[in-house]
Amino acid sequence: MSLSSHTDPTAHQKAKRSPIPAYLVGGLLILIGIMAVVGFVISVSQDDGIQLALNWTASEEYPEQPSVLLAFLAQFGIVLPLLVAYLSIFFISIGAQVLGGSLRAAHWAQVAYMWLTIGMGITILLTIYNTIRVANEDGVAVDVGALLGSIVLPFLAMIIVGGVWWWLSNHIGMYFEGEDLLIARETRLAWNLLIPTLAIFILVAARPLEQTFIRSLTDKRFAGRGVPQFVGLDNYANLLTVRL
Repeated sequence: MSLSSHTDPTAHQKAKRSPIPAYLVGGLLILIGIMAVVGFVISVSQDDGIQLALNWTASEEYPEQPSVLLAFLAQFGIVLPLLVAYLSIFFISIGAQVLGGSLRAAHWAQVAYMWLTIGMGITILLTIYNTIRVANEDGVAVDVGALLGSIVLPFLAMIIVGGVWWWLSNHIGMYFEGEDLLIARETRLAWNLLIPTLAIFILVAARPLEQTFIRSLTDKRFAGRGVPQFVGLDNYANLLTVRL
């Protein structure tokens, strides 16, 4: 019997495995991570409060120059920048591992694309709801053209990431190699269950608590008219100081 008869039957399949899908899936995830940072930086640079602090001129309403740091914290807070930074690093890291054909990373990419698809869908629904609500409050008809224009980009993004998610769900074992251990599957399941809870907590509780903490870092007084300035932890230091 020839040696060729004992050849691994999957060897031919492995030899024909194309790296292009891994490059596309991983490259898109890296691109999303980079775009998240770029989009956040653009939002910061175009914020009215930050521009007012940077281009301040004395006026009756603003006799003192507002703090740039305070303007940033008031608009974007602390949690949002940290969340953007973490997700960007996560997407870029997982995307780089997907480029190498890692099965474990591909499963995490599948989770990421699933939640991105859900997030885009929620964004579209909230945009439609807010547009209709504002039109009803103003007593005017809904501008359908403007509404469609505002949801076209989220819709296209949802189609793209949703398509990648669907493709990964059906072909992940054909183009990626490695072991998907039980503990890895349980970890992904735990995060899938935890993400909605974390999202609701950030929207409902974390943001108000964050704003209260940020105000405690300023010298703003109750009913005061002065422009608040950033003082850091001085208020806490004064509170903890015991005077005999």
